[in-house]
Amino acid sequence: MRKFTEPETIAISGILKIEALCLAFGRAIKPILDDVDLKKLLDSEIVELEARITNLLKIVNEGGES
Repeated sequence: MRKFTEPETIAISGILKIEALCLAFGRAIKPILDDVDLKKLLDSEIVELEARITNLLKIVNEGGES
């Protein structure tokens, strides 16, 4: 894989920060929710966010090689 340009690196790190903030917010708000269906929806979103963050980190690590 080719090395990322500076603008690409900045964009990816910005996306990663947003995803991490969403994950933190989701985890913080979960205990105060009373609606069971809403909690289930939030649980699935947390799993998706964790997967996206993992994949972004993988892309960053692979992009730093070469």
